[in-house]
Amino acid sequence: MKPISLLLLLLLFSIWGFAQTYDPLSLSKRIFSRDTMPDLSKYSTDEYQGHPNGTDLPSYFTPSFELLGQTANTAVVCMAITDTTGNVLNAYLHFKHETVWKLAAFRALAMTGIIQQVNAELKAMKPAQIDSIIASKPVDGVDQRIFKSKEEYQFVLDNSSLTLASDDKLVAHFNHHRQLFEQLKDELLANNNASAFEKDVKTKADGMKPRINALLISNVTAKGDTRCTGLDFLIGGITDNSVGYLYFKNEKDVPEMSPGEYIMIRKLGNGWYLYKTT
Repeated sequence: MKPISLLLLLLLFSIWGFAQTYDPLSLSKRIFSRDTMPDLSKYSTDEYQGHPNGTDLPSYFTPSFELLGQTANTAVVCMAITDTTGNVLNAYLHFKHETVWKLAAFRALAMTGIIQQVNAELKAMKPAQIDSIIASKPVDGVDQRIFKSKEEYQFVLDNSSLTLASDDKLVAHFNHHRQLFEQLKDELLANNNASAFEKDVKTKADGMKPRINALLISNVTAKGDTRCTGLDFLIGGITDNSVGYLYFKNEKDVPEMSPGEYIMIRKLGNGWYLYKTT
């Protein structure tokens, strides 16, 4: 057998090297492993410039990954970061395919600091403090109370906790109350005037406020066009950084995930979806 020439060896190694490509899920695991990825720049594009990556994560954080959706050119992977106490932070990795898959953006629910502060202060309140806020008078004619009854206090506390909850807890909350979600959805979508879809949903939702609040939902609005098939069950958030549940009768009406709006959409079955925006 003739010896393989040096040129042929180099060619074989070159071909082998180019064949080492990552799919979005395996690339996520590689970028956020504890080892440095020397060629990370080859797998980075747009706003993502190499950070955060696995070397940025404290040693007490454990990441896990799940593919949420993939097309020919884009993909989104959910990264769940768990600390030693069991607390979970979810982040969303947005990929683009440019010859190879590349990480384009790192996203998480933004502006949660205010919600966390409010939630902590509510949890720390004593009964006398709650009663004092309920009994407080308007200042310069403006009612500044964040809650006006003990029931409202409990709703604000539980709603803010759910807004900050991990994806797994948000999914579990929906599944636990799925029957009531389905009932409200059916009533909200029944017998609507196509030309006044948004108005009809608002009127019905106003009349369902106690049942909607029982689900820790702050508001329900129409979604989509005049086909009367879409609903947004908003939990909460700050400005455009929101979390909630969507319903669409037709899957083709579901918004696409992107770094600029719906940073995460997770299927819950039967037309329901968990979402986060930014």
